[in-house]
Amino acid sequence: MGHVDEDAVDYWNRRGKYFGRLSPEVRAWMLDPDNYRIELGTGGTGNCVRGAKNKSQYDTNQGGVAPQKSIGPSPKSDYFNN
Repeated sequence: MGHVDEDAVDYWNRRGKYFGRLSPEVRAWMLDPDNYRIELGTGGTGNCVRGAKNKSQYDTNQGGVAPQKSIGPSPKSDYFNN
Protein backbone atom coordinates (compact mmCIF):
# COMPACT_ATOMS: atom_id res chain seq x y z
CA MET A 1 0.00 0.00 0.00
CA GLY A 2 1.30 3.44 -0.85
CA HIS A 3 0.29 7.07 -0.59
CA VAL A 4 -1.59 8.70 -3.46
CA ASP A 5 -0.21 11.96 -4.88
CA GLU A 6 1.84 12.93 -1.81
CA ASP A 7 4.08 10.76 0.36
CA ALA A 8 3.90 11.03 4.14
CA VAL A 9 7.30 12.76 4.33
CA ASP A 10 6.30 15.37 1.77
CA TYR A 11 2.98 15.97 3.55
CA TRP A 12 4.77 16.39 6.88
CA ASN A 13 7.32 18.84 5.49
CA ARG A 14 4.70 20.88 3.62
CA ARG A 15 1.91 20.95 6.17
CA GLY A 16 1.84 18.43 9.00
CA LYS A 17 4.74 19.81 11.02
CA TYR A 18 2.84 23.06 11.59
CA PHE A 19 0.02 21.20 13.36
CA GLY A 20 2.22 18.80 15.35
CA ARG A 21 2.79 15.07 15.21
CA LEU A 22 -0.14 14.01 17.39
CA SER A 23 -2.55 16.66 16.17
CA PRO A 24 -6.04 15.76 14.96
CA GLU A 25 -5.16 17.20 11.53
CA VAL A 26 -2.15 14.93 10.98
CA ARG A 27 -3.94 11.87 12.35
CA ALA A 28 -6.93 12.57 10.08
CA TRP A 29 -4.62 12.75 7.04
CA MET A 30 -2.90 9.49 7.98
CA LEU A 31 -6.21 7.71 8.61
CA ASP A 32 -7.96 9.01 5.48
CA PRO A 33 -8.32 6.01 3.12
CA ASP A 34 -8.46 8.37 0.13
CA ASN A 35 -4.74 9.05 0.68
CA TYR A 36 -3.78 5.42 0.00
CA ARG A 37 -3.84 2.91 -2.84
CA ILE A 38 -3.18 -0.81 -3.01
CA GLU A 39 -0.01 -1.60 -4.94
CA LEU A 40 0.53 -5.15 -6.10
CA GLY A 41 4.07 -6.50 -6.10
CA THR A 42 7.26 -4.52 -6.12
CA GLY A 43 7.59 -4.04 -9.92
CA GLY A 44 9.12 -0.93 -11.43
CA THR A 45 6.50 1.41 -9.99
CA GLY A 46 5.89 -0.19 -6.59
CA ASN A 47 5.97 1.65 -3.29
CA CYS A 48 9.52 0.49 -2.48
CA VAL A 49 10.84 1.77 -5.79
CA ARG A 50 9.10 5.14 -5.41
CA GLY A 51 10.32 5.40 -1.82
CA ALA A 52 13.90 4.79 -2.86
CA LYS A 53 13.65 7.44 -5.59
CA ASN A 54 12.15 10.04 -3.26
CA LYS A 55 15.07 11.80 -1.59
CA SER A 56 12.85 13.75 0.81
CA GLN A 57 13.65 13.56 4.51
CA TYR A 58 11.53 14.56 7.48
CA ASP A 59 12.10 18.20 8.37
CA THR A 60 13.17 18.10 12.00
CA ASN A 61 13.64 21.86 12.37
CA GLN A 62 10.52 21.93 14.53
CA GLY A 63 11.56 18.84 16.47
CA GLY A 64 8.39 17.06 15.40
CA VAL A 65 6.10 19.51 17.17
CA ALA A 66 4.25 22.63 16.14
CA PRO A 67 6.24 25.86 16.47
CA GLN A 68 5.71 27.90 19.62
CA LYS A 69 4.99 31.07 17.66
CA SER A 70 4.21 30.91 13.98
CA ILE A 71 4.94 33.68 11.54
CA GLY A 72 1.80 34.72 9.71
CA PRO A 73 -1.65 33.19 9.98
CA SER A 74 -2.12 29.67 11.30
CA PRO A 75 -2.75 27.04 8.64
CA LYS A 76 -6.39 26.05 8.18
CA SER A 77 -7.30 22.41 8.64
CA ASP A 78 -8.31 20.36 5.62
CA TYR A 79 -10.34 18.06 7.85
CA PHE A 80 -11.83 20.22 10.61
CA ASN A 81 -13.45 23.63 10.86
CA ASN A 82 -11.22 25.96 12.85
